[in-house]
Amino acid sequence: MNNIIKTILTITITLFLTASSHAQFGIQASLGSGNLIFSPINAGGESFTAFGLGGVYRASQNFQTGLNLQFGSNLSSLSIKIPLLGKFYLGDKFHFIAGLTPEILTGMDEVYESLGYKSFSANFTTGLGFDFNTDNKSGLQLTYDYGVNNIYEADSGLLGDFTGRLIGVAISYNYMF
Repeated sequence: MNNIIKTILTITITLFLTASSHAQFGIQASLGSGNLIFSPINAGGESFTAFGLGGVYRASQNFQTGLNLQFGSNLSSLSIKIPLLGKFYLGDKFHFIAGLTPEILTGMDEVYESLGYKSFSANFTTGLGFDFNTDNKSGLQLTYDYGVNNIYEADSGLLGDFTGRLIGVAISYNYMF
């Protein structure tokens, strides 16, 4: 787990230090809703609402990363997201977003840990965005995260194994300097 976190942080810092003619730094605020879904059948799950603040770095017009701190989750009082997203423009202002977003649930409660919850989720992220101006200084993004890995696994006896993964939807406002 520590090696994964160190690798992700190293890649992110390297991308932040990369020199590019299009490199931009900015800020991001987001409001989202998520759910812990269980399979093979959805056994209730746990819904949560989160508010996020963070930094955004665009090494080029078509690549965006950053560091986003999310507050308010029931699963964790604080989670750290490091999105690695490709942006594919559908004109001057509209774009499609796709990529991977590692998420670390740093404030995981001891109760959740004792029940077998893990504090790392790798999420596939997809979405749409709209830039308010043609120089891409500010805009909105609507994203959907789907957890690729299970953050919960348990043997429930007669019903078989249960697994849980995170999913979520967020709307974000970006402003680039």
